[in-house]
Amino acid sequence: MVCGYAYGNYRKPPIATELNENIVLAYVPGIWYPEDRDVLASRRAEWMGWREAGARLMLRPNSFLTGFTMPYIFAEEFGHEFKFALENGMIGTDFDSLTGMWGAQAPNLYMLGRLHARPDLTPEEVMAEFYAAFGAGGPRVREYFEHWAAISADIRPKLDGLAWHGLAGIIHEVYTAEMFAEGVRMLAQATRDAGGDEASAARVKFLRAGLENARLTWEMARVFAREDSTVAEQVRAGAELDAFRESIMTDNAVNMVVANWTEKRYWQRWPTAMLQDKQIVDSLPVTWKLQWDPDEVGADEQWFADDLDTAGWLSVETDRAWEKQAVGEAWRAAHGKDYDGLAWYRTEFTLPAELAGKQVWLAFGAVDEGATVWVNGQLAGAHPFVQPDDWTTPFLMDIKPMARYNAPNTVTVLVEDRSGAGGVWRPVLVVAGE
Repeated sequence: MVCGYAYGNYRKPPIATELNENIVLAYVPGIWYPEDRDVLASRRAEWMGWREAGARLMLRPNSFLTGFTMPYIFAEEFGHEFKFALENGMIGTDFDSLTGMWGAQAPNLYMLGRLHARPDLTPEEVMAEFYAAFGAGGPRVREYFEHWAAISADIRPKLDGLAWHGLAGIIHEVYTAEMFAEGVRMLAQATRDAGGDEASAARVKFLRAGLENARLTWEMARVFAREDSTVAEQVRAGAELDAFRESIMTDNAVNMVVANWTEKRYWQRWPTAMLQDKQIVDSLPVTWKLQWDPDEVGADEQWFADDLDTAGWLSVETDRAWEKQAVGEAWRAAHGKDYDGLAWYRTEFTLPAELAGKQVWLAFGAVDEGATVWVNGQLAGAHPFVQPDDWTTPFLMDIKPMARYNAPNTVTVLVEDRSGAGGVWRPVLVVAGE
């Protein structure tokens, strides 16, 4: 037996070659629902082409990866495509990375699970069963999800060309306050309709948790999208979202792991606990100086020294990896590959006199992969790359023992990057506390 994928640019079925039942192919349609009817028809034709060639087929889509934490709904359309595959030779399925956003996308996930358990049901029967679970509130819940299904159909073309998580980056553009307000109104009415039916009311409350999480995520995205937004505003928006998520942590309405992982890719999500009860004093400059250290001599030569002459150092930005900047492109052009190894970042900042005697930290948004930090030539600490996500993790460095006030301070960061992207790639803040 031979198993493989019909995926991407080798998704098309053979024209003349005959296969046999000992060839099992996992067909990946390469679509995001809701999908254009002509595209769906072409995918059905491809499925039938493989079947008629003699292969046995598994369905292995990526379609459920999209949607982020939003009420992005396509249940019935997916149900019909699943039934088509089932009725035309499907022997199994493999659904990649279901994101588990039950509170926002329950119909999609219910359709998927139910058709696996009861493949004899029609998509319409599955949805009728789903809405019946909300008792007298069911008609309004149906109206609520049809509201989001129509919005999802309008949003869908804007996902073309984006990665599977790309919706996160545009939610501030494609969702509106009016959409969320209408959703809140519908679920409030569903709660009233459910009356004294505690089970139905609890299920509506579960959907309300998913909706509120989506709304607060959207509100946070809007803050980050504003060119004039301050770090303090961004932190407050993130803290409000974190507080709500803490209140629903055990409900399974939101997959917190997927939400947090995705948000790290698009926004500087400072952990609420890290900055709680701290004053955000300033942001360090985006433009720093950089020196490559391929021979790893910088530490011995004390490139962290306070009085070091950096006239020959390069220029680098701290809002993205060095590979995505001119300095990284120049290295790649000269050496035929991206730079991996040690590199030194350096800048200056001034602390106001009124901070003297207070606790002061540098808050790093993220360094890829590990970091050692000096301030005014003195070692402040290290953030080593130990856990797989450490290159995305914010961290604090206590600089009170070596800080100067109302005078320039130098900060030097030794970055250790052994693979992939590298560098100080998120903002650096000065924060203070009592």
